[in-house]
Amino acid sequence: MEQIDFTEALLSVAKQDGINTAVETCGYTSSENFRRVLKNVDYLLYDIKHIDSKKHKDFTGKDNKVILENIKLAVQICPSITARVPYIPGFNDSEKEILEIADFISSISVASLDILPYHNLGSSKYKSLGKTYRMASAKPVERKKVQRIKRLIEERYPIKVQVGG
Repeated sequence: MEQIDFTEALLSVAKQDGINTAVETCGYTSSENFRRVLKNVDYLLYDIKHIDSKKHKDFTGKDNKVILENIKLAVQICPSITARVPYIPGFNDSEKEILEIADFISSISVASLDILPYHNLGSSKYKSLGKTYRMASAKPVERKKVQRIKRLIEERYPIKVQVGG
């Protein structure tokens, strides 16, 4: 609870001083805590990894129900939201999976999407922490494939798509 108290206080002071505020999150918190933060957020970067709850839990260890519910809450409170999708080989890199995310965010009126192609730049951090990097054999997503997904989303939905973030 200390993190939420600090985050709420920091954002509140920033807003009082006329500073625009931004938060990057996956929204995995209680709706009560999320409301406390959102009331002082101008711009929200919201990570959505998958629509399918089982696949999300298998990959991340957590169900995505709270995440998907909280972005619906955010749309009601926050003036500007960009959904962000880490585009991960073998997890959410099919056309179907990305279009399901686009369909969902479009249905709740999120009009901006960043597709973040997988890279392995964090692998050395795992090694320094003595942890196994489970994605060591994964290859970065081909730029051509990402550009195709970008075009498909923009053709089907009123969503502005950016590759990278």
